[in-house]
Parts: sequence; C-alpha cells; structure tokens
Amino acid sequence: MDEKESMQFKDWISVITENNVGTWIELYKEIKDDSNNLVCYSSLLKKEYVKASLKDYTWDFHITDRFGSENIIPLLIKRHFYGIKPDYWEITDDMILFFNLFEDKQNKKFSYIDDNGDEEDVIIISDNEVKIKNLFLKEYLHAKKLVLVQFFDLFRYSQKTIGELGMGAINSKEEKESYIYHHVLNDDSYSIENRKSTSSLIGKKIIAPSDSFKTKLFSEKEEYEEFVIGLNQDGDKKLFTCNEDFLANYFGSNKHNPHFLTPVFFEKKVLDKYYNQPEKYFVSDGYLSCQALWGLRMDNSNKDYVMIFLGDLGHLSNKEQKHWKQHNTITDGKMSQSCFQRGFMAEFCDPDTADLYFKQKFKVFQEKWYTKYGWHLFLPLNKEDEHYYQTLRIPTKESQKEFDELVQALAKIIIDSINIKELKKNLVSEESEEDVRKSVKSEFLLKKNDQSIEVFKKYLVQNHNFYFPDMFCFLKSLQDLRSTGSAHRKGDNYENTKKKFGLNNNFKDVFENILTECIKIVNTLSGKKYNLI
Repeated sequence: MDEKESMQFKDWISVITENNVGTWIELYKEIKDDSNNLVCYSSLLKKEYVKASLKDYTWDFHITDRFGSENIIPLLIKRHFYGIKPDYWEITDDMILFFNLFEDKQNKKFSYIDDNGDEEDVIIISDNEVKIKNLFLKEYLHAKKLVLVQFFDLFRYSQKTIGELGMGAINSKEEKESYIYHHVLNDDSYSIENRKSTSSLIGKKIIAPSDSFKTKLFSEKEEYEEFVIGLNQDGDKKLFTCNEDFLANYFGSNKHNPHFLTPVFFEKKVLDKYYNQPEKYFVSDGYLSCQALWGLRMDNSNKDYVMIFLGDLGHLSNKEQKHWKQHNTITDGKMSQSCFQRGFMAEFCDPDTADLYFKQKFKVFQEKWYTKYGWHLFLPLNKEDEHYYQTLRIPTKESQKEFDELVQALAKIIIDSINIKELKKNLVSEESEEDVRKSVKSEFLLKKNDQSIEVFKKYLVQNHNFYFPDMFCFLKSLQDLRSTGSAHRKGDNYENTKKKFGLNNNFKDVFENILTECIKIVNTLSGKKYNLI
C-alpha cells in the first residue's frame, strides 16, 4: 500500500465495511509511530440499541470506563493504578465464567478446556493488542443476545501536502446498517514535526452472529463412529456404531445387534498419544483417564494390541473416537486372560504384560519396604520426574529414540533412585573401628568412592546375607546401556553394551526382556528366603 492509499485509509475502511472477519477479532489494537496514531477498541451493545448507536460516529464507551450503562456493557477494561501498581487489561467476568476460561497469567491468555481435555486459546493479550477467537465471541453473543461494537479512532500523518500526494481534501461520512465512520483529510496547519497533512477516521462497526448461526461448542447432538468388530463371511470388515442406544445388552434391548460388550481391537500405538502427555493422561493397568474429565476401561494386557468394549467407546467424545478409529485395524485379537478373569469371573489377576506387571510389583514392594523400615529403598520420584514412571512401557515400535527414552526412564526409577543415604547409615566401612570391620569380609566393606549399585550390593550382603552376583551384574549393564546410549554420544562402548543385551534393532523384545529381569529382581527382593519385607 503506497502513501496515498494509506492516507485514504483504504486498509481500515475495508476492515470496517467488509464482513470477512477471520479466525481472530481484535478487541483492542494500538499503533503509534511517526506516521500513525491508531486505536481500535470494543464493547458490547444490546441489540435494540444498535440503531441509536449508529446515528453518531463518535464513541459510546471509553477505555477507562468500568461500569457501562443500560445499553452498553464493558467486555474489555483497562485497569489504571496511577503508577502505584502496573496497569493491566481485564476481561469481563461474565465472559470468563461463561466458557470457564483458564487464565494463564504468565503468557497473558485465556484458554478453553473442552470435555475431551483439549485446550484452545480464546483470548490473547499483549501490550498493544487484545484479540478473541471469532467462534467463541459469536457463541457468547448468540447466547447473550448481544452484539460487539468496534470503535475506531485513527490518525495518519504525511510529510507531504495533499496536493503533493495527488489528492484533494476529504470531509465525508458514510453509514450503513452495520457501520458508520467520518473521514477527514486536509493539510496540517500546525506543521508539527514536519507533518504537512493529516488524515483521520473515526467510527464504529457492529459484529454479530448471522441469522443462521447455530451453536457449535454447546451442541447437544452427539456423533458416533463405527468400528470394526470382525469380518463377515466374505472376509470384509464388519462395522457397527458404538452408540449404546443401538447395542444389545443383558436387559433385552436390540437383541439382534452386537452386544455392548463386543470386543474391539486396536494397534498398541493408539496409546502413544496418552503416554506422550503424562501431565494430562494417566495409563494404568486396565484403565485410561484424562485427569477428572473422563475415564475408559480397556484391556492393555496384550503386548500387541488394546481391546475396548464397543459400548465403552460410545462414552468417549467424537473427537476421541476418531483417534481410536485410526488404529482400529486388528480383526483377530483376543481378550487377555487377566481381563476375562477380572471382568467376567470377578477374580483378582496380575497383568499379563511385563510393563504393567513390573509397575504393580514395584509399587507393592516399595510400600512394604517403607512399612517395615520407615524409609524407601528406591526414593520416590519427584514431581518433575514422575512422568518417567507413568510412561514406562514396552515400546510400540522399533525405534531407537523410544528405546533410549525408556532405558533412561527405567534407570531413573531403579538405579538413580537407590537410597544411598539410608543404605550408608547401615553399612560398615573401611573407616569403621577395627573390631567392627572384622565382622565383614574386606571386599564388602563400604569404600569412599562406591557408587549406587555397589552401595546397594554391600548393604544387602552386610545386613541380610543377600548376594546375587547376576542381579548386580544386570544392574551395572543397564546403567552402562543408559550411560553409553541415552546419556552420552553413542560409540564403541555402546556397541559393546548392545551385545550384552542382544540388541540389533529389536528394541521391543529387548526392552521387554529388560523389564522381565527387573521383575525378577523385585521378586527376589520380595521373597521369603531373606525376609527383607
């Protein structure tokens, strides 16, 4: 846009006169420089006041007003504290409560959290701009039977006269059903800072939902996906809705349709989405939850796939159903033994997969050890590290990256968490009195430079006559696998460590074997022979 078009305000006039608003609508915008002094501000109006408001191009409401009037309702207010405290923008409480918006003060924005647990930015605030997402504004206006009015107070300056710009003076007013503005362009008689001409545009624009607007965020209409529930006699995939209203049950409904408890099978990687966001989702043995928003029963005790009952899928949002549908490629799966025993026989049963079984055994061991000794053998992870435990699993793909991350997680849970401080309290060291040292073989005396695994070994030997060289050899190899593979650049040492584990791009099987060895360690420590717990 050249200077002539700029002084004619072609850019802003198109904004005022056209209805092609985008994803975001500006509630406030300010631009100040040598050539511009532009302010756009917004407020809410009652529908019946629109005609009266558009009779005058001057503003009905000002940025510093806090209370509004019978027909004008504040939406955005600039709070001033006269230099004693920082000024800031405030959004009306009614808007925040209507959508239950979360205020992120650090990033200066308000977000909407839907029933699926997904977040969406709705209002973003910066020093010179406040904008709101179009869809949310229209939802609010539709529900409240209000409109938004945008006020414009725009000035531009040029170092050329209007004659030098190839224009004549302008003093015009234009008004339509949804806007009004007054445009003045003339030479600047004050000659401030070499300004030879000034262009001003003052007016307002009404923004409202269309007559055909239908609510989208709060629609009561539910949508249901169809899922593969097996194959028909011709070998084609057989699909059926997860809508409970069309499923058979034990009370006689829809007798000829698939049952609510029809098993539906999914690729194991369907859970990657949830493992990758441990701050939001929690994957446990037989259950998936999104904080307090929703939960889903599942059979994740098979290392190759996940099973969900058809009717339970219908309790998910349609957005979540679509995610699961993408991975609904398994047609010949079987319910795990543990799922059957728990769900249909009402019997307690350990999980079938190494990852879930390890977590269960490890948790029980931790609790029993603490009950007996009053301290943890493996220190609980702090809040920032809890995700290592929550996301521990058998890899869903043959990926070096995923394998490295899981090895790192397992090492954090076991090796890095060995409670060295408490173990050392119960150890005879090389510095102990001579008569005390005589009761312990020299090779098991605590040394100054002993690291976590060595301290662990010597504690078990000295205090419980417990010595399993293979166990400590495995822990050392796991530590080496993390150190040479995850924590540092890979090299010859990593290649040597890989050989110990038989690792050759078979990441899933190798990590499952590692978890199995960890289960053996927990089972050994939990055994009655040594009466550790």
